[in-house]
Amino acid sequence: MTPRQAVDLRLHRGLMIVGALLTAGALLLLSLLPGPPAEAVAMTAWVERGHSLLLWSNELLFFAVICWGAGARGLFSAGRPGPSARIDVGGTALTVALVVVLLAVGRLV
Repeated sequence: MTPRQAVDLRLHRGLMIVGALLTAGALLLLSLLPGPPAEAVAMTAWVERGHSLLLWSNELLFFAVICWGAGARGLFSAGRPGPSARIDVGGTALTVALVVVLLAVGRLV
């Protein structure tokens, strides 16, 4: 492994760690919300009460998705000279899963 590849590997690992920390912050904010109501009518009031927590957790998850996507792409392709279909499929699956999580929280906000 060349020194450049070692630096790239550390950078991509760092991006994964930053994504995990951002997600932990978002989950912490979501844990501060009161329990969701059982009735659909009261859901609007619940969202209004927790709007700022939902908004900030959505922003943190947005940047976590970016960090995880860039980190995962770099880690999957580290040390491989050419493109790989497995890397592309894995990266696409990860991106879709993370975007679904992001959209679920975004819809609440």
